Amino acid sequence: MNTRYDDYIAIYGRGFLEKARKIKTFMCGAGAIGCELLKLLALMGVGCSDEGKVIVSDMDTIEVSNLSRQFLFNSTNVGHFKSDAACKSAKQFNPDLNFESH
Repeated sequence: MNTRYDDYIAIYGRGFLEKARKIKTFMCGAGAIGCELLKLLALMGVGCSDEGKVIVSDMDTIEVSNLSRQFLFNSTNVGHFKSDAACKSAKQFNPDLNFESH
């Protein structure tokens, strides 16, 4: 199909991709594990259709000490909420990602 998802379609089938794109999921925490999970969801196409969405909640703000462990953040994000910065950064991996940050 010549899309970014061809590898997933080859392994799991087109039906899997269509279901994954329509998933609405809630993620609590955008720290080290949350950043990795959010990146993987974006790359897999989860929440990347008009019906899908990834909702991320984290009340913590980014500190300089986070930068070595949480790769979605950089020095310009220090002081910002983790959920906001993580979602915006994950959208760079997949522009189709629909997210809501809390």
